[in-house]
Amino acid sequence: MKIHGKLWCEFEIKGSRSEGYAYVTPHNSLLGLEWIQKNEEMSYYMRMMVAEVKADQNDDVAMKLKKTYPEVFKKGLGLCIKEKADLQLVGD
Repeated sequence: MKIHGKLWCEFEIKGSRSEGYAYVTPHNSLLGLEWIQKNEEMSYYMRMMVAEVKADQNDDVAMKLKKTYPEVFKKGLGLCIKEKADLQLVGD
């Protein structure tokens, strides 16, 4: 994305006033993350999108692990006969 420059300014989005950088581009559709974060409603939807992406990434990791190591995900104890093993994926 081509950015010609930036300037510090005051702005108002959906009734929320703040200040931050405005980026000058060939198009009118660039809205900086700091602008989104300073508006409660827009910030809420941004957090929801990020949470959705992280959930999808974790599902992808689980699928890859199951495909690469199918024996680990079989029912029963397998080679582990003295203790029960439990594999849990934890996100970043």
